Amino acid sequence: MIRSGAPALVAALALLLACSSSSPGRFDSVPVTTRVTTVPGLSAEVNVVYDGLGVPHIYAASDGDAAYALGWAHARDRLFQMDFLRRFARGTLAEYVAGPQIVALDVQNRTLMTARTPAATGTHHVEDHISAGLSAETRTWAERYRDGVNRWLDDLRADVKAGKRSLPTVYAGLAVGPDAITAWSVEDSIAIGRLQTLQLSLTLSDELAAGQLAATLAASQPALFADLTRHAPIVPNTILAPAPSPGALARLTRGAPAAHPAHLAAAAGSLAGARAFLDGLPRLMERGDRAGSNNWSLSAARSATGNALVANDPHLSLAKPANFHMVHIDTPSRHVAGVAFPGTPAVVIGHNDRIAWGNTVVGYDVTDVYVEQLDAGNQSVAFNGAQVPIQQVTESHRVRQQDGSVVDQPYPIALVPHHGPVLPGSLDPAAHTALSVRWTGHDPTFEVQAFLDVNKARSVDEAVAAYTAFRVGAQNFNVADVEGHIAYSPHADVPVRAGGDATKLRTVCQPWLPLPGDGTCEWTGKISDSDLPQAKDPAAGFIATANNDVTGALLDDDPVGGDPAPGGANRPYLYAFTDVGLREKRIQDVLSQPRSFALDDLTALQADTRSELGALMTPGLVALLETKRATLSAQAQAALDVLKGWQFSTPTGLDAQGNVTPSAESQASSIFHAFQRRFADRVLRPGLGANLDALPSEQIFKILVKLANPGAPGPALKTGTALCGASCADAAAAALEDTVAFLGGRLGLPVNWSWGRLHQVKFTFLGSSDLDRLTGGLFSVGPFPNDGGLFTVDVANFGLFGDDFLQTAGPNVRFSAELDPAGVKWRAVIPGGQVDALGDPHENDQIPPWLANAKGDQPFAVDAVVAQGKSRVVFTP
Repeated sequence: MIRSGAPALVAALALLLACSSSSPGRFDSVPVTTRVTTVPGLSAEVNVVYDGLGVPHIYAASDGDAAYALGWAHARDRLFQMDFLRRFARGTLAEYVAGPQIVALDVQNRTLMTARTPAATGTHHVEDHISAGLSAETRTWAERYRDGVNRWLDDLRADVKAGKRSLPTVYAGLAVGPDAITAWSVEDSIAIGRLQTLQLSLTLSDELAAGQLAATLAASQPALFADLTRHAPIVPNTILAPAPSPGALARLTRGAPAAHPAHLAAAAGSLAGARAFLDGLPRLMERGDRAGSNNWSLSAARSATGNALVANDPHLSLAKPANFHMVHIDTPSRHVAGVAFPGTPAVVIGHNDRIAWGNTVVGYDVTDVYVEQLDAGNQSVAFNGAQVPIQQVTESHRVRQQDGSVVDQPYPIALVPHHGPVLPGSLDPAAHTALSVRWTGHDPTFEVQAFLDVNKARSVDEAVAAYTAFRVGAQNFNVADVEGHIAYSPHADVPVRAGGDATKLRTVCQPWLPLPGDGTCEWTGKISDSDLPQAKDPAAGFIATANNDVTGALLDDDPVGGDPAPGGANRPYLYAFTDVGLREKRIQDVLSQPRSFALDDLTALQADTRSELGALMTPGLVALLETKRATLSAQAQAALDVLKGWQFSTPTGLDAQGNVTPSAESQASSIFHAFQRRFADRVLRPGLGANLDALPSEQIFKILVKLANPGAPGPALKTGTALCGASCADAAAAALEDTVAFLGGRLGLPVNWSWGRLHQVKFTFLGSSDLDRLTGGLFSVGPFPNDGGLFTVDVANFGLFGDDFLQTAGPNVRFSAELDPAGVKWRAVIPGGQVDALGDPHENDQIPPWLANAKGDQPFAVDAVVAQGKSRVVFTP
């Protein structure tokens, strides 16, 4: 029987279908500029609407159709970047670029991406392992994405050969023709994803540097070694545990034990060889000095509108083109928008119609370097009282010669079966030692699946469940939903070393240093999910992260057990070093204010450039310098007076045309930041020489802050004030004289000491200073004056040493969202543009709003997208 209401229901359903976002008629007002016809496997017509920023809004009847359109769109906008990324990740750059350094780079990258056991196909490529285990959903996305990329490539090749189009300009410079650009594969996308997790979690360089310090300093100068490898952050602001009171913090600080580097001293040649190999490689895909990230979520109770809020600004190298590509996808299973890495098929930071999320690096220690003791023939390693043969894996790739020809060239990778690949350059045949590396990323995991599940999650609980598939490249996932909830899940695989024996971890098996490879310091499992940090709807109403200490584990300068909660002495070892905490302090100071917050407040906080480092150091420095005022030159005294009045803002001191607008705050920022490197030279260079340049800036500032302000949080320096020589006041006075001499020589009269004339930002070709030089800056953009300073929320860091203050890392997207049940509002600005093509209107069009910290409101509802639509691409079966 047909009920009387059925006709109305049928009519309503018909109207709904007619007005659905995938209905072609909905987009008729947007002109079609391209038709991609006879697409194999397409289930229905796909419309891609491009807005005024060149952002593709993909409307498809299935996930597979959307993935195809996304692959095509990425190839259209970022072909060379994708090609470079896959070759960099898979160790095949030498097919494009001649030279022994590029070959060495390929060997290094292929070595680091070597799995410990062969895949079913017989290879040791970790991307093959992952590909073999993809779920049906992920394989659909990966294969259809691949097909879309290859459709663009096939059409481009045909047009180039017919003289209708040209390849991107970079290919001409490389003398690479269309046939040399190989077809895209699922493994290419996986390799790019694994490359990102490697760059965000592999601590190889840091462990080698720490090992060399331990081998040379720990025995003879244990106090200095302890200070240079200090674990405690500068300020005690943590993500989950509340900051202890000064009195409680003083009771917690007992200091880490001295290292026992007997096995490191024997491996001095191996350590030096591995470091020399790394140092000799061209600098490609640089993360930039002291990169980092911020994100925070606020519950409905802390929001001015009653809707939960999320913000995220990940700090990576400021590359040209930008590392991220903005995209919006609407299918029956998901309605998601945000940013993706070109070459991969998922939105990694963004929102759907129910949740929004952001990511920052946690910093779990998931890498160990092992000192292997070899036999007399250097063919096996000592392990658990026996000799284990080293395996030889033969790789072969195509290498371009100086005459332009390309030849096949084999090279071996040595593999220690129970640890991992042997680092190039580390074999010391005389000492019979070598270094192997074990990283959680050598085993197959499925991070793309985690993101695809998050893309369609309907609540914070579903998002947290999806993140359990994210096991390599640990991220502080911060998520909120339209119900007003917020949650935090820094999920990943974290190894348990030496059975979790705290005494052993403090002495022989210190995971932040290279370990003995004889079997005493092995991984015995991984930390259970229930023992990893997590949170939902905390009483404070917000969760903020900035790559800092999550639980307070490092506040007592002891990464292995101790008093701080949670877990006390039995807490698992998670990390030995994190960010210094100054960005987190500023974010927490703002979000802890007793008021509500709106989306504009999130944008303002992302743009915050107050110097917490200046606020912490300057009063102590001024007090030191005042004791030496009579000995200072007139110009140094004037600089001291400027510092005394500093309110810790960091403006450029320039107008829109680049003219100096005298500003005491800008002058003070110039003096303060120029002073830091000269103060470090005065107190640390005499004892360390060139080794100082290899130290992370965070470690240097942990010392400088305590010298300038002994009352600053954290344990006292083991060396006390001995590093200052006769007195810290004398060292500070000499550094101030060095500073005014530098500023006077560089900028002239003090009125011209504008921070923007020193501190500038540059968007370098593929994030590489070496490529920028090799191409004469043709594919780079900038520099531009920029505000901010060391460790400001709107990160503006630069190399501590040298004569420039160039910023090469920063927010790769400023993303924020309001989870309004009536329609999610979102903002995003990337440092560059959507399209990598010289002269394209979307090549650099987002740089001005990025520099200005503009809001970047983006459309999400289909009507808003159509209203802002400029062109349309239609795909048909």
